Amino acid sequence: MSKSLLFFGGLFLLVAAFSAGCSTAPPSDRLEIEGSVTLDGAPLQTGAITFIPLYQGQAVGTTIDAGKYKIDSQEGPIPGEYKVEIDSTHPTGKTTQDSLGNGTDEEYVNLVPAKYNRKSTLTVLFQRDGGDSNFALSSK
Repeated sequence: MSKSLLFFGGLFLLVAAFSAGCSTAPPSDRLEIEGSVTLDGAPLQTGAITFIPLYQGQAVGTTIDAGKYKIDSQEGPIPGEYKVEIDSTHPTGKTTQDSLGNGTDEEYVNLVPAKYNRKSTLTVLFQRDGGDSNFALSSK
């Protein structure tokens, strides 16, 4: 199994565990959301998207596949404003010394600029009707 698949699987499980532990909204209050993510005009082939509430609610997220994502109403966000973080890490083909100094780890790079993930400036407002949220990212 590739490390990037493990990374995205782990990221998704972390978001899911956080969401499950903080669940306060009844399923009827949750929204189904879906959309697309492009980077420099091309669909982001693989990645993860996370919606972090600015005021109330819980973080939710899912994977991006061929530029598309979808979260059903059972797992979706409640209406409100969210910060959006988008990641897409890929191996560089290089190795680095592991943190314990016992071996090497494969090096990864995030194809998505920091302004769309850890230093994200992206926000979205989800209304009661849910709907599409598309994100056109630029590497410049």
